[in-house]
Amino acid sequence: MEPGETPETALARELQEELGVDSDPAVEIARYEFAYPGKNPILLIFLRVPGWRGEIENRIFDTIVWERVSHLQEYDFLEGDIPFLESGALLS
Repeated sequence: MEPGETPETALARELQEELGVDSDPAVEIARYEFAYPGKNPILLIFLRVPGWRGEIENRIFDTIVWERVSHLQEYDFLEGDIPFLESGALLS
C-alpha cells in the first residue's frame, strides 16, 4: 500500500496498473498476521472483488489463468497464503 491508501484503494490501483481493469468496491474477507522464518510478522489482507470493467490485459505476469477453487492446491502459493486457502473463505 502507498501512504494514505486503504487496502481497498490499493487493490483498485494495482488492478488498474497490472491488469488494466477498473474494479467494483472490494470487500475484505480475511486478514491475519503471518511470520516467515527469520522475518517480522506481516499483515495479510484478502479482498473479494465482486466485478470489474474492461478487458483484462496481462501487463506484468508470466501467465494468468482462471481456475476453479477446487484446483488451487495444484499451484505453488506462498506459505503465508496457505491458511487463507485452507480456511474456505473463497467458498463463502
